[in-house]
Amino acid sequence: MYKPGCVRPDHIDVMLACIGDHFTMEPAHAALAVQWVRPTHVIPMHYGTFALLTETPAEFRSELARRGLADRLTVMKPGEDRSF
Repeated sequence: MYKPGCVRPDHIDVMLACIGDHFTMEPAHAALAVQWVRPTHVIPMHYGTFALLTETPAEFRSELARRGLADRLTVMKPGEDRSF
């Protein structure tokens, strides 16, 4: 995960954020990463694929909203494609 003071890219258009917890970041930590990186769009991933991963995009949206970043969220369905 990016930490303040590390080398940071000038601009990220699309960030893929792991939100499943247990093996990846939980939604609160993923939202903090979004706050640090400041991408234009963020897509949550690695959630809901099996019973242990109970975190949801709604929880991630709530954490992003607490930081004023909910407008950057794009939730996609499996197999869906998007152009940014």
